[in-house]
Amino acid sequence: MRAILVPIIALLTGAAFLMLGNGLMGTLTSLRLDMAGASATVVGIVNAGYFGGLTLGALFAERVIRRVGHIRAFAALASVYSGATLAHALEVDPWIWLTLRFVEGFCMAGLFICVESWLNHRATNVTRGQILSSYAVTIYFAQFLGQFLLNLPDETGFLLFVVISILMSIAVVPVAMTTTPIPTLPEVASFSFKRLWKVSPLGVYGAGVGGIVFGASYGLAPVFTQKLGYSVSETATFVSATILGGLIIQYPIGKLSDLLDRRVVLVSLFIAQVAISGLMIGATYLGFWYVVGCAVMFGGISFTLYPLSLSHANDHLESHELVAAAGGLLLTYSLGATIGPLFVSPLMDAIGPNGLFAVLLGLGVVSSVFAAWRVRARPSVPMEEQGKYHVVPRTSAVSAAMDPRGEDADGQLSFDFDFRAEADAAAEDQRLAAE
Repeated sequence: MRAILVPIIALLTGAAFLMLGNGLMGTLTSLRLDMAGASATVVGIVNAGYFGGLTLGALFAERVIRRVGHIRAFAALASVYSGATLAHALEVDPWIWLTLRFVEGFCMAGLFICVESWLNHRATNVTRGQILSSYAVTIYFAQFLGQFLLNLPDETGFLLFVVISILMSIAVVPVAMTTTPIPTLPEVASFSFKRLWKVSPLGVYGAGVGGIVFGASYGLAPVFTQKLGYSVSETATFVSATILGGLIIQYPIGKLSDLLDRRVVLVSLFIAQVAISGLMIGATYLGFWYVVGCAVMFGGISFTLYPLSLSHANDHLESHELVAAAGGLLLTYSLGATIGPLFVSPLMDAIGPNGLFAVLLGLGVVSSVFAAWRVRARPSVPMEEQGKYHVVPRTSAVSAAMDPRGEDADGQLSFDFDFRAEADAAAEDQRLAAE
């Protein structure tokens, strides 16, 4: 394992600093808006701006990288993010912050593409799975640690934004100093949404719901805790508990899905979403540590829905289709994450903080019914034909190129940044048939 990690340690270090800052920024933005008296709806709109920027960045940031190169693009995007962070401290204006969060989301998409292109360039058929897992653990653990920076004393309201700016600036150093050869971005391979839905309706649906659950719960968690009267320190603990649950619990769930029909596991996850959302509502009347315990379990679900949906979709695809399809599913996830805060926040204003988990409970009921119907709609994939579950980051489509399930017959990798128009679906089917 050491031989695998040493050549990419600079890239992983840069990614860790990125996620330390970005993880803190997401929570800090929601927290400061709530403290300034903004409604949950306004906080939801600002958070949707970040995920919207992330979505468009996944579609268009690679053009910047192709034009100026990886190192210049990485430095430029990190600098813009760093400057946007400091701009938050000048004035607490939701509409200015919405613009800034959109810019930050776009920059993060480009930064992810840069790092993941380098990692993919270093990966071989033997090491691809280990590199992907190491990268996923690095960014999630850094996001987990970033929450505790909220505990730094900040009487002026400016310090934490400076800290984030410093972290984003430091992230440039190991990447700029790396001796890893500059990679070439893979060519885009399109995969129509129409065909993706036809191949795996539950995979597409699960990816979208996973985005809604994550976008709503992560973006509005500080509002949830603040409305319950918890301190900033307790807010940091709550959010970090959710991330920790995602790190720990998704591994046994993923391994279980290798042994059972993945659709049954997805049904169970949605039912668990219903149960834990109900427990979360009840725990708010019992005390903080009950809420934290529920947060750990809820994080395990919210972090697992997307990779499990991806694995289920992969079971119905040929090996040369997997990476392109992953791009479509990731875009579906990103759109869901953008919709989530917009969808949930008005109900939090209407009925209080428990509105967050009331909506997610209802969504879990609908999802359980849909997933159960899909179990009955067609036969399951034979166990010997199921691929292995892999922990995958929800960052950019380039990360899908590191997935060992996505190698085609020639060992070449490609990925998808967008959905094709339905008019192109027939032509795509003909091309694949010809191959």
